[in-house]
Amino acid sequence: MRDHWSDVRTCGRPTRTGRPCRSRLHGYDVACGVHADEHDRALAAAYGRGWREGFSAGADSGSRSMKGVVDRLKHDLAEARRRLEDGRRPRATR
Repeated sequence: MRDHWSDVRTCGRPTRTGRPCRSRLHGYDVACGVHADEHDRALAAAYGRGWREGFSAGADSGSRSMKGVVDRLKHDLAEARRRLEDGRRPRATR
């Protein structure tokens, strides 16, 4: 959350009057729709694509990690059930 109105990102490119443009920027934009050129749009698209790919890679890594934890817990549960069926007390874990 932003605490102050000046924390809002604005375009800042000079308008016809010479004053900075006060249009708010959203997402990965570096300039408003009026002032953005092809390079600005390509830069914003590349940044967004990189962010999405990084987010996806992190999510995949987390999923793989949790799959290992779940597999270990399933194995431990099966071992405990087997010991219980054999009439032995399950061994203590660390």
